Amino acid sequence: MRRIVLPALVALVLAPHVARAASLCVNPGGTGGCFSTIQAAIDAGASGDTIQVAAGTYNESLVVDGSFRRLTISGAGAASTIVDAGNTDRVLGAYGRVQLVVEGMTLRNGTAPASFDTDGGCVRSYFDLTLRDVVVRDCSAAGAGGGVAQGPFVGGVGPNFSRRLIIERSTITASTGGGCGGGVRAGYGTSLTIIDSTIEGNSALLGGGICSEARLRIANSTISGNVASMWVGGGIRQGNGRPGSTKFVGVTIAGNSAATGGGGLAIVGPPARIRGTIIADNTAPAGPDCYSPRVPVAPPAQLTSKGYNLIEDDTDCSMSGTSATDVIGADPMLGPLAANGGPTRTHALLAGSPAIDTGIPVVGSGFFACRPQDQRGFPRNGPCDIGAYEAP
Repeated sequence: MRRIVLPALVALVLAPHVARAASLCVNPGGTGGCFSTIQAAIDAGASGDTIQVAAGTYNESLVVDGSFRRLTISGAGAASTIVDAGNTDRVLGAYGRVQLVVEGMTLRNGTAPASFDTDGGCVRSYFDLTLRDVVVRDCSAAGAGGGVAQGPFVGGVGPNFSRRLIIERSTITASTGGGCGGGVRAGYGTSLTIIDSTIEGNSALLGGGICSEARLRIANSTISGNVASMWVGGGIRQGNGRPGSTKFVGVTIAGNSAATGGGGLAIVGPPARIRGTIIADNTAPAGPDCYSPRVPVAPPAQLTSKGYNLIEDDTDCSMSGTSATDVIGADPMLGPLAANGGPTRTHALLAGSPAIDTGIPVVGSGFFACRPQDQRGFPRNGPCDIGAYEAP
């Protein structure tokens, strides 16, 4: 038998206890030592844990409070693991200073409370949230962010420790907001990053797809079929960001509509910098594709071109830095929003599209580079195509 000498034994007794991150499991029957509900696993968990959720439909509303610093909730895939709030409450509320990752599941049929914090129909977060390989659908909020809301309440009130929202390889769809942001709303003091994702078929009074007062970065993503039913920004309404903080690369903004201006994109504040992006086939009485309301806080130019963009209708679309590599006034010849491969829906480029082989010349690294794969995960071939989709 191996002996432990006295000094070593004393050291073991006096050593501080170090908490180890655990992996908890959930399945519909609660078998094999697993929990039967996700909330029960959350309640039993500790900071740093990962909760593995098996395939199944879980009819519950989840709350992650400030006792966690970090937590990951991981499903078996968006088609297999479904959390359904039955339109009785939000699907997920993350309150306090928690760094939360949700991946591989569908969050659906959420409704924000009718009083107090009315933002975030399916998901409400105040600190750090990553949605990865997630579908958020069929949600509603009387306030902002029918699908997802991050940050303080509208107007900047409420908790002020918001940091970032990251959406990766995900779809936000079929959700409605009573204020700004049918799909996603990111408030003051927040960073919103959307990569390889689709925001489609959402509606709100303004900012039908996305309503942001945040540092906004979108890459390799599609914003399509969203509606601003009363004001501006059918696809995106971006305002009050810091100069240089709004960036788009490899984005397709198409098929959105607004009641007044900016069917595709409305900017109120410092201009957005765009590269390799399509803005086309959007509708609105003023500035169908892009628009800057004539208010004192709006600068003369709403867009700064970094080259290789296609804008079909630049009426009321004030842009500086326009280069010879931009295609203005051409139909990009987009196919309908469809499952063209990969986890999210995209607009294919039809044969003969002027967006084919006229984008960023080479694949590279850095935010404004042409990424090695398109939104679907298919290889890019330099010169890259403009927008989120790379034609074969």
